[in-house]
Amino acid sequence: MRVRFPDGRAFPLSEIATLDIQRGVIGINHIDGKREIKIEADVANDDVSVSDLTTSLQTVIIPEVLKKYSTVAAQYEGQNREQAKSSASIQLVGGICFALMFFVIALTFRSVGQTVMVFLLIPFAFIGVGWGHWLMGAPISLFSFLGIIALVGILVNDSLVFVSTYNDELRSGKSQMDALYTAGVSRFRPILLTTVTTFAGLAPLLLEKSLQAQFLIPMAISVSFGLLAATVTILLMLPILLIALNRFRVYRDYLWNAKKPDYREVEPAYKETLPTK
Repeated sequence: MRVRFPDGRAFPLSEIATLDIQRGVIGINHIDGKREIKIEADVANDDVSVSDLTTSLQTVIIPEVLKKYSTVAAQYEGQNREQAKSSASIQLVGGICFALMFFVIALTFRSVGQTVMVFLLIPFAFIGVGWGHWLMGAPISLFSFLGIIALVGILVNDSLVFVSTYNDELRSGKSQMDALYTAGVSRFRPILLTTVTTFAGLAPLLLEKSLQAQFLIPMAISVSFGLLAATVTILLMLPILLIALNRFRVYRDYLWNAKKPDYREVEPAYKETLPTK
């Protein structure tokens, strides 16, 4: 094959270019009739959050590219798509689980107020989750939120044990403050042992360096460090919230009946011991 130049001269192609035989494009992908160009990447540093990188791409980098090419549209697939699907599923299932959990606990306590006090402790556990990821140098990922779900279950279980003991002490005839003090003293060791054994069991996973363990470490961080914060919250904040709820009931009845009741009389557990008419 000869290549002819504008001035009329012709030269063999072998003298102009070096030819290599390679495999060419074997297919062109389309989505909804539009040509698709797939760009793939992976995170090189484990200390970087994939969610943060995706957010940076969506808000900073890609918009600047789309300004220059108005006919181009961007879709985020792969891990980002799966993470979005998992997040949507967690929101749906998590809401249903929380509603069922609230209903069961309210039936157990026979008190919506005490159930609300237990659920108010959940945000305090997130403090331990944040500190744990910061201390371990790990980004918060989807597995971290899965660990938070497990953490909420442990926190609610410890709180249930504490409040159930408190109600049993009220039914036995103790005053409100004595019942609360006895519940705190008697449940201190079981709640503390639950935290210590759980943290000790997860410690080997937290210190594991293998690639297979890297996916589970954020979940273990959420459970272990979140439980440390939750234990302090249960032993300190839960009694305070129960006292605040009790005083609210007392002054509510005082405003309604113009007579201040005893602190124990407003508790649902005490009312169960009264003879029915």
